[in-house]
Amino acid sequence: AAMAENVPAQQLPADRFGFAKLTGVDFEYYVKKYEMTFGRKSKSKGADFCLGNNLNISREHARLLYSFENGRFELQVLGKNGVLVDGTLVTPELSPVVMKSQMLLTMGDVKFY
Repeated sequence: AAMAENVPAQQLPADRFGFAKLTGVDFEYYVKKYEMTFGRKSKSKGADFCLGNNLNISREHARLLYSFENGRFELQVLGKNGVLVDGTLVTPELSPVVMKSQMLLTMGDVKFY
């Protein structure tokens, strides 16, 4: 798995909190906003969470957002190649997906919970 480039290898104890936690093979990332984007590395518009240079990943591939109306996080898929959610391909037409704890997300070659 590729390492997400903008995620610090080790966060300070004070930084280890958030609304949700994303865990990959070599990273932990604490979500501290109600909305964040995932995408390929880009010079023009960077995603909140960089998934490397894989061309199968769009510059803005997916968006994680908290739905106050529904009281939960949802994943909007924006990239045409979709996102695997627990092994099931989710395309933009099938999103948003209600997120639950420990769902395995795969975007390109990056996997995380």
